[in-house]
Amino acid sequence: MVKVVAVPLRIVGMLLLAHALMLVGADEISTIENGGIRTIRSLDAILTLYRADPKPLLMGLPESAASALTVVMSLPGWLVLAVMGAVLAYAFRDRG
Repeated sequence: MVKVVAVPLRIVGMLLLAHALMLVGADEISTIENGGIRTIRSLDAILTLYRADPKPLLMGLPESAASALTVVMSLPGWLVLAVMGAVLAYAFRDRG
């Protein structure tokens, strides 16, 4: 029964890691296009590009939760996805 849950979550973790690598590449391409000026998109910017604007969610949260989530949203998008993907891939790895 545990493998029924573990395998999809491990795959989601690997997909998040792959997406994080794509975002790193996109940031590097943007840096090259901007003449060498480092361009790193925040998670907020990435979600906005995907039409999943987090601002309405932040307005509905209590102040402490909103400030904590604002900090996470200001981190590089690839970093957040890589950490989430690594945690899922590691937690649900095959131990047998």
